[in-house]
Amino acid sequence: MESERKLDFENYNNNYNQQLISECFHEVQNILSVIQANTQVLDSHLEKKESSECRYTKNILKQLKFINEITRNSLHYVHNQKTFPISIRIDEIFNEIKFMYIGDLSIKGIDFEVNFEKEIPELYIDYYKLKEVLINLINNAVEAVVEDGNITVNAKKISADKFMIKVQDNGCGISENNIKKIFEPLYTNRSNGTGLGLAITRRLINKMQGEIKVESKPDHGTTFYLILPVEYQK
Repeated sequence: MESERKLDFENYNNNYNQQLISECFHEVQNILSVIQANTQVLDSHLEKKESSECRYTKNILKQLKFINEITRNSLHYVHNQKTFPISIRIDEIFNEIKFMYIGDLSIKGIDFEVNFEKEIPELYIDYYKLKEVLINLINNAVEAVVEDGNITVNAKKISADKFMIKVQDNGCGISENNIKKIFEPLYTNRSNGTGLGLAITRRLINKMQGEIKVESKPDHGTTFYLILPVEYQK
């Protein structure tokens, strides 16, 4: 009984802390929205006057976008999201991802390939969580590669009840020291990074009852491996 009461108290405390943090982030985002809206009005007014001071409002809007991203990712990280699996085929997910990126990456001179084995059965998985994970990893790959770079996303069945997605790039890679830290919240080696993308990615993978692994070599590229169940177990 003593241990059950302690566990109940810890769960209550965790839920209370998550709610408090969520409310704080929402309030911050509301304030930022007001500042952004007013800055956009001022920016539009200065543009009409062709004022050189536009550069200040443009910079403010750029920084506001960055702060919004930090607060949104932080809120996402602390929020205990439920998992909502649905039945979906891997080609539906991959075709949407390909459509999202192929045009923009082609313009940037980045080769983008998406492949999957037809043997992968219909999945019972949280589509939106998996989509967010793939977007996070592909966005990281885009940041890592240069013109004439290459990004590939492959999926294959690895057992009767599991499949693997591999996201690979031939970009700048990650050093041995840094690769140990990449899933830590707020760790980043990019000047415009929030340090939450991969922390959120790992949390989402865990919620889908999967695991994530990474291999990387400086100046040669990085590969992320997502190992997921074909069918989410409730």
